Amino acid sequence: VVTAFEFRMHRFGPNLVRGLRIYRPEDALAVFGAFESFLPVAPRELSFSFVIARAWPAEDYPPEIAGGPIAVISFSHSSGSEVKALEAVAALDAAAKPVVDSVSAQPYLEVQGLYDTTYAWGVRFACAGGYANVVRPETISAGVDHMARGIDDASIGFTAQGGAIADLPEDAMAFSGRQAAMRLLAEEMWEDPARDADAKRWCLEARDIFVGDTVPGHYVNEVPDDVTDPAAIYGPAKAERLRALKQTWDPDNVFRLNKNIAP
Repeated sequence: VVTAFEFRMHRFGPNLVRGLRIYRPEDALAVFGAFESFLPVAPRELSFSFVIARAWPAEDYPPEIAGGPIAVISFSHSSGSEVKALEAVAALDAAAKPVVDSVSAQPYLEVQGLYDTTYAWGVRFACAGGYANVVRPETISAGVDHMARGIDDASIGFTAQGGAIADLPEDAMAFSGRQAAMRLLAEEMWEDPARDADAKRWCLEARDIFVGDTVPGHYVNEVPDDVTDPAAIYGPAKAERLRALKQTWDPDNVFRLNKNIAP
């Protein structure tokens, strides 16, 4: 059993530039089109996502979008310069006019703690993910419609991959999906246990909207309960390699409270 790790740290910062653009739901297709076209040429210093979300809690948003579906572009740029960050995302500027448009430089360590409360113990969470290279326009439209039925803090995210993620070959490690252009993820966060069934069902229905666009592979932490075959997560060849490791190092299946690979 591994009890300690050593990490080789990389110098960074101290600041990370973060940007957020929130759009009306009717602009979702245009904004996603710009996002998808930008994927192959985006610089390595930039990470960015297109998100279909719900403007909840309503009091945190402008009245014209409060409570309903929204489209979001969020990005981070490693230069520490707001000017360089805005230059990097200039290709997205003409897609539509955002309702909210913000950019700021923040200490990297501060950014790392921004979601400590959001994901704190006691918050209920469900998700379902996948990977894609191309997403159909009808998937985006259906996602916006589905967001209107979301429970509390609901979202469907499309996050750019590439860069260092794609530098390694697909069979370099158990993680699968690194060669895909984007990672897809439906998420729900809520607090009332009485809404558990509705929130989990919403996630699976969101997954069913984009599953027709996905390519093989899953990030194992984002696999819902109805996916149990390791080959569907890692691919058949890697699943067999992992099973052989399991037979060698954990033949009694002590580590089983996970997406289990039986020895």
